[in-house]
Amino acid sequence: MRFFSSALRSIAQPGHPLDAPLVHQSLVWPSDLNLGMHMDNVRYLQLMNRARNELLVRSGIMRTARRRRLGVPVAHCAMRYKRSLMPFERFSLRTQIIGWNQKRFFMAQEFLRNARVVASGQLQYAFAGAEGLVAPADVFAEILGSEAVSPPLPAEWME
Repeated sequence: MRFFSSALRSIAQPGHPLDAPLVHQSLVWPSDLNLGMHMDNVRYLQLMNRARNELLVRSGIMRTARRRRLGVPVAHCAMRYKRSLMPFERFSLRTQIIGWNQKRFFMAQEFLRNARVVASGQLQYAFAGAEGLVAPADVFAEILGSEAVSPPLPAEWME
């Protein structure tokens, strides 16, 4: 049910630029907690997945991928937890495409409390079709209507 409600919300929202962060405001609910009485690591990942899906839909990536019969699998995910989010704390989740290379595109997600990062994730995505991998620049060029040039990628994203 969460998937369908999230998908419907994403479709109903206006488009979102590829180069702009998507920010969600939220609150830690009792159902988000683990035995340590702070937000469970699985809940971070679930919230990140929903935010990424919304960005993929609203930016036009999923529409273009479907038209080209491409899957958009996660190729790599790395998380870093710095501080705990406690019950009823407000936080925001910022999701942004950082850039791309010949094979993958890179997304960063950060959980922020009072503008300070408490957890972050680095993800790599691929566009995969029957013929194999498709260069992200080709897909993004269709969305932008012009040549797609990646912003410079930080060195730690190239590992």
